[in-house]
Amino acid sequence: MELFIKEKIASLNDKIDILDGDDQVVYRSKRNAPTIKDETHITDAAGTEISSFYDNPLAMTRQYTMVMADGRKYHMGQKGIHVNDDITVEGLGWHLKSRNFMLAAYDIFDANGEKVASATLKPGIHRIYRIEVFDESDLDIVATLFVLMKHLVDRKH
Repeated sequence: MELFIKEKIASLNDKIDILDGDDQVVYRSKRNAPTIKDETHITDAAGTEISSFYDNPLAMTRQYTMVMADGRKYHMGQKGIHVNDDITVEGLGWHLKSRNFMLAAYDIFDANGEKVASATLKPGIHRIYRIEVFDESDLDIVATLFVLMKHLVDRKH
């Protein structure tokens, strides 16, 4: 499956659409107005919340908690003063590995080391990420992780 992350250019809140190959909305992401918690919500095309994530304001580096609609929680974040090339999603056993962090090219691997999905920023003036999903069984988690990773990349620049 192929998905695309497209940002709304003129938005006070970070709004992102995740589209399929036919430009149909699959997911939407909206960051709440800036607060100490830095919270983002992700919904499906019908507007049903599938997940959210928020920053731990007491951490020295960016540490996020991801909460799925069914209550499952996962944790991930930076281990030092910059984003690592390999970030573990604690509680899930997955890894986000950077192929080229400055160019926003990264992969998600499951606990068995199998590639679940990969994303690359497409060249051009618009910030569009192309996502290849190899295993669609956890599509909600994959979409949430890519929005979170994009969030980390954007804060890096």
